[in-house]
Amino acid sequence: MTRFDRIALPLALATMALAAPLLDLLGRNAEFFLSRRSPRIDVVVFALVIGVGIPLLFGALGWATGRLGRWPWLILMTLLGAVLARQVLRPLGLPDAVRTSLAVIGGVGLGVAGPAWSWLRTVGRYLSVAPLVVVAIFFFATPTGAVVRSSGAVIGASATPDNPVPIVIIGFDEFPVASIMRGDGSLNTEQYPNLARIARDGTWFRNTVGVEQQTEQAFPAILSGQIPQGDRPPYAGEYPNTIFSLLADSYDFTVIEAITQLCPEAVCGTPAAPAPAGERARSLLRDSAVVSGHLFLPDFASSRLPPIEGRWGQFGTEVAGEFSAVAAFREQMDADRRNAVADLVTAIDDHPTGRPFFGFLHILMPHHPWQYLPTGQAYPLVAEKSPGTTRTGWSDDQWLLDQGIQRHLLQVGYSDYALGQILDALDRQGVYDDAIVVVIADHGIAIEQNVFHQRYITPETVGQVAAVPLFIKGPGLEPGTVDDRRAETIDVVPTIADMLEIELPWQADGMSLLGPVDRTSSTMRGPQGSVTFGIDGDEKLAVAADIARAFPTGDPYELRPPGTPDLAGEPVDLTDLGLSERTWALDRPEWYQDVDRSAPTIPTRITGRLDSRAGGSEILAVVVNGRVGAMVRAYLDPKGVPRFQAMIPPETLRAGDNTIELVEVAGATLRLVERS
Repeated sequence: MTRFDRIALPLALATMALAAPLLDLLGRNAEFFLSRRSPRIDVVVFALVIGVGIPLLFGALGWATGRLGRWPWLILMTLLGAVLARQVLRPLGLPDAVRTSLAVIGGVGLGVAGPAWSWLRTVGRYLSVAPLVVVAIFFFATPTGAVVRSSGAVIGASATPDNPVPIVIIGFDEFPVASIMRGDGSLNTEQYPNLARIARDGTWFRNTVGVEQQTEQAFPAILSGQIPQGDRPPYAGEYPNTIFSLLADSYDFTVIEAITQLCPEAVCGTPAAPAPAGERARSLLRDSAVVSGHLFLPDFASSRLPPIEGRWGQFGTEVAGEFSAVAAFREQMDADRRNAVADLVTAIDDHPTGRPFFGFLHILMPHHPWQYLPTGQAYPLVAEKSPGTTRTGWSDDQWLLDQGIQRHLLQVGYSDYALGQILDALDRQGVYDDAIVVVIADHGIAIEQNVFHQRYITPETVGQVAAVPLFIKGPGLEPGTVDDRRAETIDVVPTIADMLEIELPWQADGMSLLGPVDRTSSTMRGPQGSVTFGIDGDEKLAVAADIARAFPTGDPYELRPPGTPDLAGEPVDLTDLGLSERTWALDRPEWYQDVDRSAPTIPTRITGRLDSRAGGSEILAVVVNGRVGAMVRAYLDPKGVPRFQAMIPPETLRAGDNTIELVEVAGATLRLVERS
């Protein structure tokens, strides 16, 4: 074997096993770069480092190990061969242990065959140019490459309305309409007063569904009125005709996009300056390393990595005493998602008289990670998978699922709070009564037993994933109306155009909701295929009824294990209680010292672990400052450790130091669980 062969074979294997799969994955997911507002130069350098730098590094290792002898080179080839074999075997759906074992066998075989088979060495020589091919594919045949090549200067057709009233569109994310309903399908006005306000002043299109499962296609559909063709990146150059281009000549725009970049620079100006180069590089390297771990490592190893599902970056962020959000877009990376609301409110407050105001906000609310409260506050976020989740879906533990719904509903409460801030700003400017206001979401989330993927649209998840909120206030709509005709998210732009009495200069797939709606079915598209369903909307009503099972009034804090007494808020004299056989430890006890109840972040999620004598099903009362803050059930974490989590109302905490105690509840018997 020649010296070139010892370089070419590892280089080729590293290209096919490591560089090609990673660039293919990130090439198909332009949002990884769009969400952090990566400049083109960052994407180019990243692709060259992954596509060329990594193969060259392994080629150099092949040369170095070849000089050391046969065995070091054989080990290197075996490792690369095993990684490649795992990628080849992935489509077969084999159990992870089987796939890993076969991959190791294949890697050993490849390492042994390299020196012996001349044809394999010939293949390695030809594949030595593979890094250039892989990088070329990334730039010229993927959505990310299309973004890099696009000038961003494309702008579509426009029209001038005769009555240019102010317009504000608030786009929420991962928001099932069932989350704001009572069990009978009516709007829960007590829990969501600001949604109730917009419903009172406008129309609630209660039977609305999305047309795209993925955010990166869903918002182009909402903002253009057209169903996206293929998997084009959510970029202005790919979608020239949107509400932004339509009204470009008539409005002053404030556009805050969390993931997409659909507003052309000619309308919205140059994007905000990126973060310093070093910070950007660290962010890309850190997050791509986590993605690589999930892509290449066996399940037993990748399961220990921070979760990446439903996120575009900042994987593994952990908050200690001070809040630092897992934000989606670049300008919020070091702040939190509440900043986007504040930015829109400031823009409304500061808008001068003259041309009318157009505001658009896509905010990742109530999208997980769940960390926000109806008070506008946050609770500290830790790097963990939500208890009860599997890799992409949910387990069969209904109690943990109910606790997931609880945290989701609390974040829905924050979404309502944020909406109120925006409506109040319109009121302060004296434009609320005349304004067109649209409240919408792109898709929902399925939190139910044994669902494989909480975002996948299937016939069973229509009520959770497809059915979304849509409220519209403006000319031509009767205030206080609940409209149960089948609306779709692609109807927003045609409806706004109808309100403004202008004709869309492009063909829309949606229709104006001011006129007749004659749909007989709807379809939502997702990466796993499309699902077509009827228009009666019964699916969302079934979901709302199921939520009401655990939350009869819709109050997230009323959750307790089935069949247990309602002790929340009750005083407990701990000196009168007997002792449990178990002990427990509170996670992060320092969070509950010197609490500021008015702070932006307040520790209302209490977690801890029980000793190994616990079976993982104990009923517990979490006692805060002498009163029961929550009733919960213990559970076993993936390592078999008995644990618990509890959400308590902010008012349960007091200023300064707080005492947290745990009481075991067995029927009418209460026993104090001592600290370990």
